[in-house]
Amino acid sequence: MESYEDTVKKFEAGETPWPVSYSFMPDELNKIMKENNMKNVKFAGPGALSRSIPKEVLKNIMADEQLKKEFLGFCYWYDSQPSVAGLGKDNIVVYAER
Repeated sequence: MESYEDTVKKFEAGETPWPVSYSFMPDELNKIMKENNMKNVKFAGPGALSRSIPKEVLKNIMADEQLKKEFLGFCYWYDSQPSVAGLGKDNIVVYAER
């Protein structure tokens, strides 16, 4: 098993098996939007609520059409709350208008 230091050296040299990427924090994205005069900026953290629920419970909810409809509506509302956008910073969606 290679050491952490070796992994970091490979990453910095671009030799990793995964793509080099950067995840923005919500406040960074918000600053970028404001600097570019974007309007009606909305953030969401899709999946934030559903990731907090056990798999078996989600299966039961998704098997019932009425529960599924209500749950997905609540997820949309919950995941769109500003305080939730950073719960999975690798999963932020930003909507803005010019």
